[in-house]
Amino acid sequence: MKNSFAQRCLRTNSPGEVRCPRRSHNAFQKPAAPARRLIRWLASSLGLFMVLVGMAHAGRYELVKGKGVEVCEAYKKNLNSFKPSEPMRCDRLVNPEFKDFQKPKWERIDGLANYSLIESAYEFLEKPSGPGRKADLEGLRENIKAQNEPYTFSTATVDIDNDGKPERVLRYFDTCIPFGTKGRYGTPLLVVAADGRQVDSVKTSRVMHNRGHDSGPGYPVGRWSYAMYDVFVYRSATYFDRSSDFVGERGFLRVFSIQNNATKEVCHYKYTKP
Repeated sequence: MKNSFAQRCLRTNSPGEVRCPRRSHNAFQKPAAPARRLIRWLASSLGLFMVLVGMAHAGRYELVKGKGVEVCEAYKKNLNSFKPSEPMRCDRLVNPEFKDFQKPKWERIDGLANYSLIESAYEFLEKPSGPGRKADLEGLRENIKAQNEPYTFSTATVDIDNDGKPERVLRYFDTCIPFGTKGRYGTPLLVVAADGRQVDSVKTSRVMHNRGHDSGPGYPVGRWSYAMYDVFVYRSATYFDRSSDFVGERGFLRVFSIQNNATKEVCHYKYTKP
């Protein structure tokens, strides 16, 4: 038999009169005080457990080079404030609480509408030549047209070489590729020439630092494969950093600065995990 609320009503001696127990306005009664204290304890314990689990899996960046250098120490604190569970491969974040840091605003550009610039970047990076050059460039255009990843491109305006004159910088292949992906990938930075249609090879060579990446004739700064570059500004000075999935370099992060047309490695970090 159903035990409905209506069936619990009682018929009185008065004809036609039925009295029913008053329904509480709150269908969910508050638990007793001891139960409430138990619930609060369980909730706080669960929260603490989740924090401890997160901390147990968190890694941190340690300085290999640049100890005592203001920007290096500050950048380390910024990176570690995120309690990263793995190396920051593609982008390095800036915590808004660290007011001395800023990031440039990257804007996606249409690869076909800016094809002359993209082709110039491809020629700088790949050095296509011989009979296969035409096919290579046609393949580039087709990949952009088909919107194949990672054929996406972004630009930002920033004083990359700290000469007081902002440059337009191209972030080539601006897509984060999962670690272990087959094929070549990376996010190199290239400085755009004043006409906006070509890469400034001289200025770009100061931003490309791929030590150990097949450097040699034709590739004085090394190949760009597996190197992920990013840019930040600290107290009005511009820095660029480089993470890499290249063999023996995963988990390392290098920070560079250009002053008086010369590039210097300022900081070198190693990601560690307990």
